Order: sequence, then C-alpha cells, then structure tokens
Amino acid sequence: MKIRETATASAQGLRPEMQDVVLLEPLAHGTHLLGVFDGHWTHGAAVAQKSATAVREAAHDNLSRSTTAVQCAEIARDALLALHYSFQRVGNTKAELSGSTATVAVVKDGKLATAQLGDSSAKYYAQDDRRSQALTAVHNFNNPQEIARLQAEGFSRIVDTWWNTAKLTRAVGDCEDTFMSAEAEVTTVKIRRPGLLVVGTDGLWGRRQAETTDLDALIQDSITAGLALDALAHLLVETFALRNNDNAAVALARIG
Repeated sequence: MKIRETATASAQGLRPEMQDVVLLEPLAHGTHLLGVFDGHWTHGAAVAQKSATAVREAAHDNLSRSTTAVQCAEIARDALLALHYSFQRVGNTKAELSGSTATVAVVKDGKLATAQLGDSSAKYYAQDDRRSQALTAVHNFNNPQEIARLQAEGFSRIVDTWWNTAKLTRAVGDCEDTFMSAEAEVTTVKIRRPGLLVVGTDGLWGRRQAETTDLDALIQDSITAGLALDALAHLLVETFALRNNDNAAVALARIG
C-alpha cells in the first residue's frame, strides 16, 4: 500500500486568530509525513509553527532508508519533547501560558504510525467499510488512561479539579501547568485495505458524537462518489470550522 494522492486545507472559524498549522512533507525512501498542530492561548500560533518546523527538520535530518514508520513517528515524538524542554530551559514566556497540540502520521512500506499530543486526531477510512478506524486517543481529563497516568504521577488533586472535562493533559508548551506532559503517544498499524487517512485538528472533529458522526458520513460519501481530494479537504474545513466555532486544519492521504 502506497500514498496515491494528498491534499491539505485550513480554515479560520469564528476565532480572532488562525492558530492551526498543517504539515504535508514527502520524505526520502518512500516516506510521507502528515501533521496538524493546533495552538492555543495568546502565542499559540507561534508554538504550533515551531512544533511543525521541529518535526519537519528532525524527520529530514534523521531519516534513512532503513527507518521504519514507527521509528519516524518516534523521531517526531522526540523533536516535540526537545522543543518543549527548550522552552522550559530558556524560560520562554510565550510558552508559559500558550501551547500546541500535535498529531503526526507517517506512512511507509504499508505501515502507518502516529505520534499524538492533545485533542487533534487521525482516522483511517477503508473504501469498503462505513466505519472509521481511530488511530489516536484524545489526551484530556475524559480519557481514563490519562487519569490513571496523572494519579500515578501524584496529581490526584489536579484530577479531582478537572475530572471529566476537555482540559488537555498533553501538549507542547503550557509550561505553567506542571502536570502537562509533552511526550507524544506513538502507535502503529498495518494498512490492509485501500482507503483515506485523515489527520485533523479538533475544530474538524468537534466535541459531540453527532458532529463526529456527520463528519464520518460526509467522508465516506465523498469516497464513494470519488470526490477529488483537494475539494474534499476544503469542504471538510469550511463546513466544520464554522459549525464547531473553531479553526480547522486537515491533511488527507489516499492510500492504495
């Protein structure tokens, strides 16, 4: 399975500033990297852009012919963590109260790996299946695994305060929140059927099940209809950025 076509798009919803950054980077040795970075708070746009740049440069600097998809995702994870630590070392005031989520997907040799921080997401839509396959988990106080991790690290009072909310538990930056982790979660799957990889910020997916259901249906109907990928990318962000009252960015890859 190889990437046959790619597209990206972003749209500013009703937010005062566009803070979403999208990355689509063809690399050497048949490797493709897709990513979205969603900044938040005052200097979120700058943190998101620095995060995308760090991932892109690290991938180019460290990729070799033998590098697997999951190893490339680990390179992205390490680059984001190093950027976060650099903010802490220099006392970067822009990163004390601002941050960025990150979802990076790597496709190589029929394998798909992700590095995930925060509430952006990646999904895979097989051509012959109306169901979508979630490739990432959202890192917030609604995630039982994140709750368990924070309690084990001694943040039980923080958990009691924010339990069952959408407040993030992982991001680059946000250095004032000592409980925040900047270590991306890496996962990998084998691509067994042709389909569409969708990597998008939370402004695309929304926060309610009905919004996600509508998005899934639109994507599957577009696949069936053979809609051009560039047109689909713009349709998705323009529709859901306004509906979800948020910025939205998406990177798409048709795999077959």
